[in-house]
Amino acid sequence: MRCRGPQAGDIVEGMLVHGEEGIMFLRTTTGSFVPLSSPQGDKILDAIAVSTDAIRREVWMVVYGGGVAYRNSPEFGDKAGSFAARGQELVGKLYTGYDGVSYLHCDSGMFAPVTTVDRKTVILAPVVSAKVVFRGGVGYRSAADFRAKMGDVQGPAAGTVCRGVVLKAQGLHFLQESGTGYFLPFTTPDGTPIMTKVATMVPPAPQAA
Repeated sequence: MRCRGPQAGDIVEGMLVHGEEGIMFLRTTTGSFVPLSSPQGDKILDAIAVSTDAIRREVWMVVYGGGVAYRNSPEFGDKAGSFAARGQELVGKLYTGYDGVSYLHCDSGMFAPVTTVDRKTVILAPVVSAKVVFRGGVGYRSAADFRAKMGDVQGPAAGTVCRGVVLKAQGLHFLQESGTGYFLPFTTPDGTPIMTKVATMVPPAPQAA
């Protein structure tokens, strides 16, 4: 399927990335790529301003057991010397690298891949917030299993807002809470609401010194 590209005079917003053969591309806010020049050096786009304001900052959590190594650029093999551990929250803007992998461009300036190159292993998952609406509160589960209630740990009371990543098991949705790693069911097996999603607060963007 062919899509209409930008026409002469159009203003396109996005992020500059290095492509193959030394060509720079603009990764647009819609996820497509537009080359800045042809292989022969003919100019296609003229950068009139550099801004990523149009791309929303998001909160993601490392869910891969071994953590994730930061990348210097949106390229899977370009590993840096630092990493984020499982359960750690990362804040940044989501882009697609020129290798086709989605990356979170973190506030630190580093990149973290969302999946492996073959897309078979999830490394990061989006963080969501949920408010406890069940009058009696909700008990923590040691696993994504409604029956795995932890009697020795006090769960969140009604009105509490929790945050974490959502996963589905045994026909139910659970929130794996940031920090504790415990599981909270969104409903009972018969469908009675326990928690409901609410807007996730994103920390303010860091200010330059």
